[in-house]
Amino acid sequence: TRFLSTWGADLTNTNQVLCKLRIFILFDFITVALWLIMLATVDRWFSSSTDVNRRQRSTLKTAQRGMIIIVVLSSIIETQQLYGFEVNLTYTPIKCYTKTVACSLVSNLTFALITIIFLLQLVMIFGLMTISNVRHIQSRLQPASMAEGSRAVDGPSTLTAGTQNQQKKTDRQLLIMLSYKFLSCFYSPLQ
Repeated sequence: TRFLSTWGADLTNTNQVLCKLRIFILFDFITVALWLIMLATVDRWFSSSTDVNRRQRSTLKTAQRGMIIIVVLSSIIETQQLYGFEVNLTYTPIKCYTKTVACSLVSNLTFALITIIFLLQLVMIFGLMTISNVRHIQSRLQPASMAEGSRAVDGPSTLTAGTQNQQKKTDRQLLIMLSYKFLSCFYSPLQ
């Protein structure tokens, strides 16, 4: 619809159904996309776990179920957009806008709380738990590499320094990935 607006042919500015549908689809797709990122973070936590039962939950079938649940719940949550938006309102910044202050507050608070704040907390929690799982796996593997290193010519002290450097590099990479995922949740096509 933005493409059509350059020629003055944006029907969402005059058609009530298209206005409501556009806003619903916009908010719904943003919410679904961000929650799917969170689902991927949970799946990464499952797959990096040392617990066999958690690792077995990281399957394609579980991911598909999670996707369906996210799409359905997001659509239910965002149905309030269908009521709140109207066309051709006076004193509004754009033609398709919320009809009352209450509708605007509900729309903005729902988006901020459910799509941004709650989501970011879950992404951070599961991201940090994934880093914890990776560190736990590395600490379980380190004694085996130390035993092999004692037979080496360099000795265990050189291997320990090399192992520590590798662990710091891995931790840095994991934190960069987590930070990138965290910051990507702030990007919104609404701006």
